[in-house]
Amino acid sequence: GGIRCEKASAFLKENGFETITFDDLTRAVKLGAKIPEKSVILSFDDSWGGQYVYALPLLQKYGFKGTFFIWTGMLDKPKYLTSGQLKELALSGMEIGGHGKSHLDLTKISDPNMLREEVGMDKIILEKKAGVGIHYFAYPFGAFNDAVINAVMSAGYESARATTQGAYQTSDLLFSLHADVMTQEYGRYFGLKTG
Repeated sequence: GGIRCEKASAFLKENGFETITFDDLTRAVKLGAKIPEKSVILSFDDSWGGQYVYALPLLQKYGFKGTFFIWTGMLDKPKYLTSGQLKELALSGMEIGGHGKSHLDLTKISDPNMLREEVGMDKIILEKKAGVGIHYFAYPFGAFNDAVINAVMSAGYESARATTQGAYQTSDLLFSLHADVMTQEYGRYFGLKTG
């Protein structure tokens, strides 16, 4: 909840971490752009309204950037982000990414037209509602295969995040970027004690 997010944010700030976006990471991997030595990406999935209510103020308080991967099918539904809140996230400097139109396991879609719809329409809808270019994607449930990667690339995304654990990223992994799910034991991800 909010208390855990506050503690994690304070921990990162106190230990000298700087937040970067998937755009920063992709440019570093592809072009050799420099990123801070103690970098971390903070990403939020699934379009929950609480992310606007709780996470955005904390990110702003600590001067952090965040990436919000949006499941467009749930925008404007109860307990989920509204289109207005999505626009505000983008205007506040947060990065917006795609997370599928219907949040389906994309590896189980055999119809290529449906797969293109799930991935491509998500991007089109987000760009219209957020008013910014959408370049990064997070696979629903972290599930992907070659067909899914091809659909994501064809839609115009520049990289995609899976849920494979780890922080090591290379150009070969641009469409299967590693990530760790943050828990209250967040210090262990950075080799530090959380107190």
